[in-house]
Amino acid sequence: MNMFIILKILSRYGHRCNHKSTKVIWLLISIFLISSTSYVFADNGDLGDPIQIDNKTAPSFQSNNHQTGEDVLLPEFIVNIQDREDSKEFFINTYLVSENLDPEKVIDWNGSHRTCDEGTTAQDFQNEVIRRINYFREMAGVPANITFDEEFNNNAQKAALMMSANNALSHTPPETWDCFTDEGALGASRSNLGLGSFGWTSIDRYMQDQGNGNSAVGHRRWILFPATTLMGAGNIPPTNNFRETNALWVIDSNFSVERPETRDEFVAWPPPGFVPYQTVYPRWSFSFPNADFSSSTVSMQQNSRSVNISVEPTATGFGENTIVWIPTGMSSSDQWSKPNSDETYTININNVGVGGEIKSFTYNVIVFDPLKDTSTPPGGPGGKAFTFKCEKDLLKGSIGLERLNMELGESGSCELALTDLKPDTLVEVSSKMRSGIRSCIRITPEFGMTDNNGKLTITISAVNRGTDWIAWCVPDHEGKFNFSKDSYDNGTAWGMIVNVR
Repeated sequence: MNMFIILKILSRYGHRCNHKSTKVIWLLISIFLISSTSYVFADNGDLGDPIQIDNKTAPSFQSNNHQTGEDVLLPEFIVNIQDREDSKEFFINTYLVSENLDPEKVIDWNGSHRTCDEGTTAQDFQNEVIRRINYFREMAGVPANITFDEEFNNNAQKAALMMSANNALSHTPPETWDCFTDEGALGASRSNLGLGSFGWTSIDRYMQDQGNGNSAVGHRRWILFPATTLMGAGNIPPTNNFRETNALWVIDSNFSVERPETRDEFVAWPPPGFVPYQTVYPRWSFSFPNADFSSSTVSMQQNSRSVNISVEPTATGFGENTIVWIPTGMSSSDQWSKPNSDETYTININNVGVGGEIKSFTYNVIVFDPLKDTSTPPGGPGGKAFTFKCEKDLLKGSIGLERLNMELGESGSCELALTDLKPDTLVEVSSKMRSGIRSCIRITPEFGMTDNNGKLTITISAVNRGTDWIAWCVPDHEGKFNFSKDSYDNGTAWGMIVNVR
């Protein structure tokens, strides 16, 4: 029996019951609370237990409703994590893009708890969720090509409404739940679930995977599962007395396919290389397909000094086999401290069983502050300047293309003026290279406009700093910020995509 039904009965008829009847009702409530282990009632920010699936009985899902690149205008995600400046740029231009947005304004949810209408959310909002997922996947070295499937989205949206309406989390919600639907129950059975957050913030929470029931970091493992290409998201914002909720569908038809190529043979978080401290969490993890960690040991050093750690119990059924550890004295809910300078952590994992062999792994994680500039300014010592010309082809209110033809040996910049912009207009400028697309700057309404006529002028400049080509954007009322670097095609082919909406 649903606890909410019991409470409704008690509130409606309790005054008619004698003392014995009332005691019986409260006994039923107590039995329900004690025996109900399939879902969690939420107080603050809660995560449900991660989905646990046996590889041998993995479900198969096939859908032809996935969104293509034409539907989701997102950049390709490319980072050289061994390059500090590249990791810094990737964080600023991919991760922080979403942080500058107000999710309650962007989501544009049109549903209702009262009528059990799950509603829909804005495509721009969904794009930011995808952006955050692919940020973490690219940093981890797994294919960062996640798109959302329409059917998965619909089922996850119904699941999110159910969780919000009942203020509880369950992968197997009972039919007695408010706003129950079969589609929502299916979505709940294949999703990461969270209360107390929605949108891209929920992705961070799944990656942190705090709480006693998440020592195996199952939510993180599903987000970083290499073979996954399709996901879906349901999001409910805080509404009246109902709390915000997220359901992230993470199981697609690629669950049992051959493992795709990854940057390293393992998947770790935080990964080897330069990692912004904002995305480092107390629980560190190391995943290897079909590995046996039963006899494995882990050691951790910070700048050559030993760090005491506790290794969490291992558990299978959450993507790839994984070993997890946490520095002694830290809680899984803690935030990583901002370092005064770059901190190098050396990880040694020994006695890992892989295919009948025993292997060991060693890698370094450099935790750094991406908002603390320690680099040489563009055009500084050793820098080689150049110019580029702009052939403008801007389509008002839509996507325009700027072709930048570089001429080495000189200096220069290009000015782009956008007019008739409304106060709530979003402007995004991205540097496009042959190897992919990188966001250069995103101007949100908080920056304001340059004049009362809605005119915004952006100056795009570039230099050759030794081996790296650097471009940056300068709104004439804000000054220089947000670098975009091209180290792939040596500055021979650039373009600027301007997205106005």
